[in-house]
Amino acid sequence: MIPFDFDYYKPDSIEEAVNIYEELALKNKHPLYYSGGTEILTLARTKVIETGAVIDIKDIPQCKVFELRKKEIIIGAAVTLSQIAEAKYFPLLKKVTLFPADHSTRDKLTIGGNLCGTIIYKEVVLPLLISDSKILISGKKGNRLVEINQIFDRKLNLEAGELLVQISIPRENMERPFYAVKVRNQGVWGYPLISLAAVIKHGLLRVAVGGLCAFPFRSRKLEETLNNKKMTVEQRISEALKFLPAPISEDIQGSAGYKSFVFLNVLQETLDLLEGEIK
Repeated sequence: MIPFDFDYYKPDSIEEAVNIYEELALKNKHPLYYSGGTEILTLARTKVIETGAVIDIKDIPQCKVFELRKKEIIIGAAVTLSQIAEAKYFPLLKKVTLFPADHSTRDKLTIGGNLCGTIIYKEVVLPLLISDSKILISGKKGNRLVEINQIFDRKLNLEAGELLVQISIPRENMERPFYAVKVRNQGVWGYPLISLAAVIKHGLLRVAVGGLCAFPFRSRKLEETLNNKKMTVEQRISEALKFLPAPISEDIQGSAGYKSFVFLNVLQETLDLLEGEIK
C-alpha cells in the first residue's frame, strides 16, 4: 500500500500532459510522468519518493508508436520491453530488453521508464548509446529531437516538465555484428554485476557498459584503445581500465576488485567474438 494520497491524470495528448505537469508543478504537487509505473509504485510504497500527482502517458498515441519505417525504427516511451523483445526488429536491443527482470515484469516495464527511472541499472540504454539513437522530447518550449549521447550523461538529463516521447534508431545500425552480455552475481534475475553491449560500425568497435560504475556509460577513449590493433588484445584490455569515466563502484553486487576482474573477462569475450570485424 502507498502511504500517501496522490491525484491521477491520464491525458490523451502530449500537449495535455505537458500542460497538466506545468499546472501541478505550480501547485507544488511534484508531479511525475507515469509509464509502466513499476519503479514509482515500488519506491512510493517505501516512501523513497513522494508525489502529489502522477500523469499516466499510456493513452498518448505518440508514446505507443512502435514502427519499423524505411530508414528507422520508432519506439514510443510507453512501449513495453516485452513488446520490443517479441518484435525482433533490432537483435541487439531485443537481447538487452531480456536482461531486466522476468517475463511478467517485462510486460509492465517500458523503455521510457527504464531510461528515465532513478535506478542506476538502465540496461536498455546500452544499445541506444552505440547505435546513433535519437530521442524526441516534449516540453513547454515545444519538441526537440536530440542525439542520445548529447543528453545522456550518467542519466537522461531532461529539463523539469519535459516528457520523453519516442526513441528513433537508424535501420542501418540494426543488423551490425554485435555482442551483449549480463553477468549476475547470483541467480537468474536481478541487477547486473556487469552488463555490456557492443557493436561493430565501419570496422570499429563501440561499447557501452553498465554495473561497473555507478551509472551506464559509453567511453570513446576506451573504444579507441580496444580498436588499436597496434597493441595486442591483452594490452588493449589492460589499458581499457584507464579510461573509465568514474571509479568502479562497490555495492551489494560485488567489490571493485571483483567487478574489475569480471569486466576484463567480458572484454576478452567481446574481442574474441568481434576482433575479426575490427579493421
